[in-house]
Amino acid sequence: MDGLGSDNPRFDDVSIEAVFTKPGEEGMPQVFAAANVLKSDYLAARRTAYQGLAMLEQGADGWALHPAETGTYANTLDYAVYGEPISFLTLGARAALDVLDKIAVATNEYLGTGDSPGGVNFRKYWFGKATKNAPWPGLHPKLIEQGADISRILALAELGDDLEDGGLYEEAQAMRNRSTHRLVRGKLFDAEGITNTALTTLDIDNLKLATVESLRVARAGVLYFHALVSVRERGRGSKNEGFMLPVFDLE
Repeated sequence: MDGLGSDNPRFDDVSIEAVFTKPGEEGMPQVFAAANVLKSDYLAARRTAYQGLAMLEQGADGWALHPAETGTYANTLDYAVYGEPISFLTLGARAALDVLDKIAVATNEYLGTGDSPGGVNFRKYWFGKATKNAPWPGLHPKLIEQGADISRILALAELGDDLEDGGLYEEAQAMRNRSTHRLVRGKLFDAEGITNTALTTLDIDNLKLATVESLRVARAGVLYFHALVSVRERGRGSKNEGFMLPVFDLE
């Protein structure tokens, strides 16, 4: 990810520098809008997660609620932790990984690969059926046909593969699935870990780590998407494919 964005350590101002468009095409290319949404969704997820981490550090340790907490909760007598900090963590982690599916949707739209937006899934989108004499068997054939740089596609494809069972980030994906469809709690002692039961509990430290991991995965996906667009547009510019549109930043 070196060289992307700017000297800002959080990459908050990573942006698409230029997009080439053909004469006669009207309006700003939709990739600018897509990139804006991806970035803002990631930053909102990060802020949500940070709020949870900060509240836990400020005294919401399970034995006492954070001073800003407005809710009251029953003591379930099993060392479980309740309150906004835990929900901030699970919601932030879930929102971060939700950005990944939107990255696949944005790529599909930008490259015009023709998949139905409603059926695009980050973990599956990059892969297709193997075809005879395909230069990159297993990858979505239209990605290459549309002039996408293979190294950037591979980076996104590997990230998707790492979210599968047995992958590098399977815990982050598992927590996202459980917090979406089941009830995730933090626990001070005797946490069961990720389960398929209605109520699942994670050790507080593991919950923190899974949340931060989710943010790292989402940030990588956003940066890989920007790199894909940047490399493709530079290639189009070198071939004189149309003209470069100016970029206006919101103040």
